Amino acid sequence: MSINNLPKDNTVKLKDRILLSPVTKYVLSSLIIGIVLATGVYVVILLVSNKIDDRWPASCDIKPSYQVKCLAGQKSDYKACSEIGCCWSDKTSSCFHSLPSKHGYYYDPISRTNTQDDLLLHPRREFSPMGKKNLESLYFHTTAINSHYLQINLRSKRSQTALQNMSNTDLYELSVQVNSPAFSITIFRHRFNSTKIELLTTSLGPLIVTDNYWEWTIHLINITLYGLESTFINGTTHWLYNNVQSSKVPAFFGITLEGEAFACYVLYSGPMKIQVMDGSNLIIFKGMSLPDEISLRVFVSSTPQQTVEALFNSMNDDGLITKMNTTENLPIIIASLGLHVCPERKYIEGSIIPSIKTMIESTKKEQVPWDSHCIYRQFYPTLDTILNKSEIEILNESRRIIEESGKYIVPHLTPMILAKNNVLLSKLDNASLILKKSLVPYIGSWDEIKVGYPEWSDNRIHTEFENNISYYSDIFGTSKLIFIRDAWPRDDSNNNSLDFTRFDYMPQELRRLMSKGTIPFELTSMAVMSHYTEHNAFAKAFHAFVQQNANPLAVKDVLFDNIIYDDNDKDLPNIFGWSTLRETINRAIGSGLVGKLPPAIYICGILPNMTNDLCTRWYGAAVVFPYIVAIPEYLPGGAWMVPGSSKYAIKFLKLRASLIIYQFTVMEEYNNLGQPVLSPTHFHYPLYQHNSLINNVDQFFWGSSLLVGIVTLPNVKQLNMHIPGNLSWRHLEGGVEVRPTSAKGISVSATEGEIIILVRPGHIIPMYENAYGTSEKVVKRRIELLVNFACQQKNMNCLAKGKIGFGGGTFLEIIVNDTFVTLTNILDIKSRASLSLWHQSNLISSLTVLGDKLHYRIALDLDLCIINNDVIEKKLDPALGMKIVNY
Repeated sequence: MSINNLPKDNTVKLKDRILLSPVTKYVLSSLIIGIVLATGVYVVILLVSNKIDDRWPASCDIKPSYQVKCLAGQKSDYKACSEIGCCWSDKTSSCFHSLPSKHGYYYDPISRTNTQDDLLLHPRREFSPMGKKNLESLYFHTTAINSHYLQINLRSKRSQTALQNMSNTDLYELSVQVNSPAFSITIFRHRFNSTKIELLTTSLGPLIVTDNYWEWTIHLINITLYGLESTFINGTTHWLYNNVQSSKVPAFFGITLEGEAFACYVLYSGPMKIQVMDGSNLIIFKGMSLPDEISLRVFVSSTPQQTVEALFNSMNDDGLITKMNTTENLPIIIASLGLHVCPERKYIEGSIIPSIKTMIESTKKEQVPWDSHCIYRQFYPTLDTILNKSEIEILNESRRIIEESGKYIVPHLTPMILAKNNVLLSKLDNASLILKKSLVPYIGSWDEIKVGYPEWSDNRIHTEFENNISYYSDIFGTSKLIFIRDAWPRDDSNNNSLDFTRFDYMPQELRRLMSKGTIPFELTSMAVMSHYTEHNAFAKAFHAFVQQNANPLAVKDVLFDNIIYDDNDKDLPNIFGWSTLRETINRAIGSGLVGKLPPAIYICGILPNMTNDLCTRWYGAAVVFPYIVAIPEYLPGGAWMVPGSSKYAIKFLKLRASLIIYQFTVMEEYNNLGQPVLSPTHFHYPLYQHNSLINNVDQFFWGSSLLVGIVTLPNVKQLNMHIPGNLSWRHLEGGVEVRPTSAKGISVSATEGEIIILVRPGHIIPMYENAYGTSEKVVKRRIELLVNFACQQKNMNCLAKGKIGFGGGTFLEIIVNDTFVTLTNILDIKSRASLSLWHQSNLISSLTVLGDKLHYRIALDLDLCIINNDVIEKKLDPALGMKIVNY
């Protein structure tokens, strides 16, 4: 059909006339284009002026366990939340970051010309959710320390060292993938089969850095997570400002389903909030001050033991942990593992000598093994202490009485100085070596005494106090062992009126920690402009001074104030209740996983009215703790102990004394390899993934050879234990067999006077015979070896291994099989024995093989000092004196 033949439509519609008119076609279209261009220019100008970069899509569809709060500590609604670029949930009325977060940094990989350079990062938004300005530039830097150790650093200034090239994964177990354009990192672990496993990513949360606040989130993938010196970590929130109980380091440890291990920690000394999201292993770090560098250390290895060793060595290099010096003064180290008696009240004038005599007579009558006395409250434990004539006479008489009984005085020491010492205070002030407020030395209160606070982070002050600590050690005796007391800058003044407006964000819990029990956070010195930025390093600096200048054997990580204020503990509200016992054990187990020693414990606490059952359980726990303290009232036979509890307490203290050689060996393994003193069962059996072992404080390892069960609830007489492996364990006392269990576990008796200690299959436990008296006397007694064989067939092809620590990193290695006992490394032991300060027994008297109803004991009578070979084998047969004995 031709065009001419088309039907004509003479009815033109109004909208067609408008659309086809010249005005619409030319004028209106030009006007619309102009408006659009103007609006676009305005939007671009607006975005540029606010420096908002939202070029990349983001999602708000996030599970609750992965939601990172966007306006922490502030009330919010949909309008306020959306205005700052965050997600709002009507269901939970919460404001949280999107994925990826719009509050982060970005970098342009094209502009990076040299892979060895730092990455230059810029903020996606000019302002943080709290309304503070983000740092305009950040520098990201990665360093491979070795094949299984990475350092991840964020700096406000470009680093001076080159970024190590980690592209060759044949050389490294770890690699870092930098994600762009929204900056985040993912850390992979490489296996020998060329596969790589994702371990950690920062992509699930924001990166916020202002002048005095930083926030970063890491996600640890497919691991069982421990950390912050605790076995209970998921769903918890922690506030780090190291006062009273805490010397925590933001460190974490995890075990994968394959039994491999991962660890990391953040090197940071300011106040911090750490939240671990329940069910996701998402860890949110919020620092309330900005250091020069935010550093994350990451470690992996094929076994938990190797991973903890790497973590331990790095933390030791950073000065975050305490090692024993066992090269010299072994008797003092042994004595430190004994019972330390320390009164918590100051005696009235003229009563201290009679009180000490009464205590000594009582412990002698009850045959209580103890080692040292602190005389703590009688004298000011400060470095500028100068005793008057009367005080010196009291101290000298106390020393004479205590040393005549074969014990030591072990003084306690604090980092404060007496404010009444105006000469010293003025001297430190003139040298800017004391913390100040408004340009004058700050005077606080400690035990109702006015005190000042030296700046221990300044090395000049170490020289200043060298003579003081020498005098302090001399007047208290020759033990050369000092307990650090109140190591943080303690201040009992009322600081509730402090101004926190300088902070971007300050949670109530941190506000309380920074206001109560310690000095005002805004104090200054030449070393720091604001004390709070380095508060968590104060105790570390004081420890370093004591160790380097006065007493390298000082026990520095001692925790005396282990009260857990728990309003839900109905038995003993706000004092040493059952919850405190559980938390103390929990912290001791958790400490070992992040390279630290268990804290010292005050057995039964320091307050009266402890229930008999609870106090007995405290003494049971004391068997495995390396450092234990008791007030005289809670010693067996003391004023607050009933006869039944005293009987059990003596039993536990004697058991502890007989195992002090095992404890010393465990401490040596910690000192040299960072191996935990106490640890979860899961640590030694990482493939045994039973949930009851992961967060269980009733069952744990002591060293690597003993599985311990302790009752931590009232009116409980049995424990449900999960026994791993496929070979039989045996009770240390009695030798009764305990077979590996199924998922349901097994019920093991633990009456009031019992602690469960099981010997691991294939392990040897050294013990002292007839242990009584002080630890120094005990270690001179003969050594007995207890053996629990691991047999491939019933009573055939049996083998067991063990070791004994002799100080200075020296171990006697022991192997026992069906027919021989083999000792190795004897010559190193002899060289240690030749030291003038050597006091440990060299005589191994016998070997006892644990059995059900009967044990067999074989006389060995091996004197290490007369053996001239580095290795000796002795055949085990009836001709060597085997005899069957009832145990």
